[in-house]
Parts: sequence; structure tokens; C-alpha cells
Amino acid sequence: EEWLLRAVEQERAAFRAASAAESNEALLARARCLKQAGDYAGAAATLTRLAMYALTPEELQEVLYEKELCSYLAGDFAAAASFVDEFDARFEPWEAKRKLDALVLAMSGRAGELRLKKEGTAMALAFLPPLGHWYTGHYGEGLLSMGLNALAAGIGGVNIWWHNYLTALLAGSVALDYTFMGNQNRAVFLVEQYNYQARRDLRDRLILELYQKNQ
Repeated sequence: EEWLLRAVEQERAAFRAASAAESNEALLARARCLKQAGDYAGAAATLTRLAMYALTPEELQEVLYEKELCSYLAGDFAAAASFVDEFDARFEPWEAKRKLDALVLAMSGRAGELRLKKEGTAMALAFLPPLGHWYTGHYGEGLLSMGLNALAAGIGGVNIWWHNYLTALLAGSVALDYTFMGNQNRAVFLVEQYNYQARRDLRDRLILELYQKNQ
């Protein structure tokens, strides 16, 4: 959270900047903060806002490399691949850059192998516990979630049976809000976790293939 707060401060600095150079300095700092916070997509988007004409050759080299790296880390392999050509047309890549290029190009060419889950689908399925959890293969957790939601609904039902309508309304709605909304948030988190692991597994396979190919 500290890095995100710093990113907000740098956004303000960029807004108040009196020149393109000052704006670039603030945006570069913001991108670094977002990268540290793990918001790679945000970092890549911030780098696209730079005034490229105001960058020194050294800064331009760093920016193109960071665009490629952040896009790759964000899972946007097509964008990352586009920066490979843009960089190579201007600069001579170093060894670590060549390795990143090879991985980026391999990932962009094999991205069709990824079977990613969708957050919207998970949220829709979460209306019917435990389907939101089952969507990503968390069957046991899904059953537990279904039980908690049933218990929450039962609280309201029992109080209605006892004619405690106000208690039923308050207790039942609070319990359902906690379990149901928590269920949706958890389903989205599990999708993010599933997709991250899927990309990581593909990356690991490609690293092994590239290593074996170069032996």
C-alpha cells in the first residue's frame, strides 16, 4: 500500500509539472512505484504516457525495456512482443534483454495454450454458491461457502418462524451480505490466482524448452 500511495504522489507531481522533462521524471517514478506494488499493467500504462521526444537515449532505452518487461509481467504478451522490435530497431540488446526477448516471443506465440478464467464469469457463478469456487477447481472451499450461505439464510428463516421480523431482517441481511459478498470477492481472487499460476506454468515450460534447445 505504501508503494501505491507513492504512485499517487507521483501522479500529482506529473500533473503539476512545468515541463515535459519534469512530467517524465514523475511518470517514471510512478511506474517504478506501481511495479514495486505488483501493478504491472498500471506500470506499463504509465510508461505509455511519457513524452518520448523529451527522453535522453539512455532513458529511452530503459523505458522500452521496462515497457516490454512490465507488459510481460502483466500477461500482455502481444504488447510485450511489439516492444521487442521497437527496442531492437534502436539499440543493441544485452544478454539479459535477449533472454527476456526470447521468452516474450515464445509466450506471445504460445499464448493460445493458456486457458484463462474470466472474473465476470466467476462473479456470475458466485450468485449460486458453490459454483464460483468450483469454476477454478476449489471444490472443498466451494462446499464450505455454500454451507455458510445456507446458514446465513437459515438465521433469517428461523427468526421469521419465531416472528422476530426485525431481527430476521437485520441478522439475515448482515449475515448474507458478509457471506455472499465475501463469496464473490473470493471467487474473483481465485480467478486471479488461477490465471497467474497458468501463466507461470507456461512460462516455466517455455524456459525449460529454451534451455534444452540451447544445450
